[in-house]
Amino acid sequence: MKKSFKYQISSLTTMEGPYIPIKICDPLEKNSVQVLGLIDTGYEGDLIVPENIYEKLELKSYEFDEDSFCLGETISGDKITLKSASGSVYIKGFNISFIVTIDSHISCKEVLIGRKFLEPLYILLKGPEKEVEIEIRERELT
Repeated sequence: MKKSFKYQISSLTTMEGPYIPIKICDPLEKNSVQVLGLIDTGYEGDLIVPENIYEKLELKSYEFDEDSFCLGETISGDKITLKSASGSVYIKGFNISFIVTIDSHISCKEVLIGRKFLEPLYILLKGPEKEVEIEIRERELT
């Protein structure tokens, strides 16, 4: 199954980029938010969200032990400790739930979709068309 999404403009910048509409849920899917997530191949995790989204999803009760929190690195090279919890993500137009680790940090300003989340997907960035195409193949999910 394939879907294309037009590049969009974030509330933080005036540049268009490969944002895709996603629904993020807590592990029991009691709480959810629908947001635009920026495809960020520089982020190695699944998903990182601003603290207000982390709190809205009530992920504190699903957090991993502090010993399991991962150490992140900012674009400037600063080391930071990320809060981490389990959750799930749906990409708009696909009827598939992805189980993910949701990270958060006070300096995170927008939802970033990282390389770990992208691994089972085929992603095509169509710069001239300002589109991102996502393909999910059933055999890649098993």
